[in-house]
Amino acid sequence: VLEDGRKVPLIKDWMNQSSNDPNVHQQWIEFYKDKIKLWGLPCGAVNNIYAVDIDVKDGINGFDSLRSLGVNELPTTAYQLTPSGGMHLFFQYDSQYDNNTVNRDLKVDTRSSNGFCWVYQPHFEIPLAPIPKWIDLVTKKQNKKSEVTHEQVTIQLDPALSLDIFNNSIEAIK
Repeated sequence: VLEDGRKVPLIKDWMNQSSNDPNVHQQWIEFYKDKIKLWGLPCGAVNNIYAVDIDVKDGINGFDSLRSLGVNELPTTAYQLTPSGGMHLFFQYDSQYDNNTVNRDLKVDTRSSNGFCWVYQPHFEIPLAPIPKWIDLVTKKQNKKSEVTHEQVTIQLDPALSLDIFNNSIEAIK
């Protein structure tokens, strides 16, 4: 869920409070009401998800960055398109890659334990593929000591529709 139009979880202790329980989701809807703009999907061992966030913004195209690293084809795996024109690729969690990385130069980030992705309209009907070996190229080029910045977003979904998308995503990855 978003706060004041920024990509900041409404639930401060989201890592410990996150839930796959639809009853808890309904309680959050009743409590937060119109403050909910998007739902977050925790990554890592908790949901067996490792995410690669490819951005297209600030004059940098993350897809071009991947091509410059020799990645010319993306694996067939669950994914979602993002408002910036980018994409989240979802892979099977692997404890070898249990880190979150940010790269402002490449515009390719990763999310694992203690990280999350916003839920837009994911395609979890496609099975999660194993993490590709090229991810080593991406994570080795990550910025040191980077902090995830929270950006303004313009997407606004009806909370009920957003919840349906979120719950369907949870069901698909169970």
